[in-house]
Amino acid sequence: MKYFFLIIFGLFISCASDSRIIKLGDKEETVTLNNGETISLSVKSQLSTGYKWSVEKKPDFIEILSENEVITEDTQLAGGFDYQIFKIKALKSGEGEIILQYYQPWKKEENPYKDKKIKIIVK
Repeated sequence: MKYFFLIIFGLFISCASDSRIIKLGDKEETVTLNNGETISLSVKSQLSTGYKWSVEKKPDFIEILSENEVITEDTQLAGGFDYQIFKIKALKSGEGEIILQYYQPWKKEENPYKDKKIKIIVK
């Protein structure tokens, strides 16, 4: 099973070879792109708990190309971790931030469990 995950991950990397993959941690991040560049932001989640990351806010000079890609860790434990992938493209120069929110979609009236801010600089 470990090898299956490595093969899938390798295929994912090779398919996304035209863009950088940036693994987001718990602190606020700053990402610098060139105009026209495409990158993938990877953020750890536990989709089996019903929580997921979603884009709450983004600057107008960034296009979200995809936000539904998921890589699941290869563990034998229930409730394992996943990595949600957000593929973005820089449309023009500018500075701003992307805000991701971690929440359960069916609980719209509640505040998100947590959020993540990513400062974006496009040259």
